[in-house]
Amino acid sequence: MLRQAILLVLFFATVATVYVLAVGILVRRWAAWHPGTPRSETPARRWFNRLVLILATAGTLCIAYGWLIEPFWPKITHRRMVFPSLKGANRPIRLIHLSDFHCDARPRLEERLPGLVASLHPDLIVVTGDFTNSKRGVPVAQHSLRQLAKLTPVFVVRGNWDNDDYSASLFDGTGVQEPTVTPACLPVAGTKVWVASVEMGEEWRIAKLADKVPAGEFFLLLHHTPDVMLEPLPPGRIHLVCAGHTHGGQVCLPWYGAVTTLSRTHKRFEGGLYRMDDIWLNVNRGLGMDGDWAPRVRFGSRPEITLLELAPTP
Repeated sequence: MLRQAILLVLFFATVATVYVLAVGILVRRWAAWHPGTPRSETPARRWFNRLVLILATAGTLCIAYGWLIEPFWPKITHRRMVFPSLKGANRPIRLIHLSDFHCDARPRLEERLPGLVASLHPDLIVVTGDFTNSKRGVPVAQHSLRQLAKLTPVFVVRGNWDNDDYSASLFDGTGVQEPTVTPACLPVAGTKVWVASVEMGEEWRIAKLADKVPAGEFFLLLHHTPDVMLEPLPPGRIHLVCAGHTHGGQVCLPWYGAVTTLSRTHKRFEGGLYRMDDIWLNVNRGLGMDGDWAPRVRFGSRPEITLLELAPTP
């Protein structure tokens, strides 16, 4: 985490330096327009000033894009995996993975989300935490969850933003399921899918939940952060883990990716599909953006709706 904090500080310090220099250059040029002001700019200084102004202009355009366009431009990602534990399934199971709504008082993608998900014909939907940025976002999150639950069974797990007093009743009346004590069993496509939710700090529950799932049957674990992969998971019992939290970085640099993920795994699981031993991990980039002091921008990490096709072994 210290390394991520240093990178984040360096990134913002670099951006701030460019803008301070650009303002200084513009002030000097404005002053130079007055009659009688001498102009003494060497060729090297002239090219340096041009570079700074180009970077500042490009940065302003990127900020405008990240603020006005990308947060409202969702991407549907389609991934397919094969599981021997889905024996008996007569077709692939269509799982929609969503995460990190971070709802504010004013909706962004929440009103369009049910329609986008319905067009993918899911068998089940999972949402891996961080539903609101504040109490004002609760009605928006609840309305979205209520509409999703009308489509198909929805399973959720809480994130690190879902621990305030108002979050205790976050799922009331929405129709979603939060299987934290006993795994839920969902009959689908001629087989069974077991789903369990484990909150951050409750990782000790994983082994107990796995013991409640019949050996050899498909077990899906929901956790908010990919940090769960650093825990001693019961071997051979968990087949797929769905997580979020990273936002795919939320702000990504070309050729480098996420500046920070606020995860102990840093860039190892910043977003996408991974295989660790015999467990698949899908990290969703999320739909929203961090609240509080964090800027409401996304750059190079579009909001994501993930369609996971879980196929039986041929």
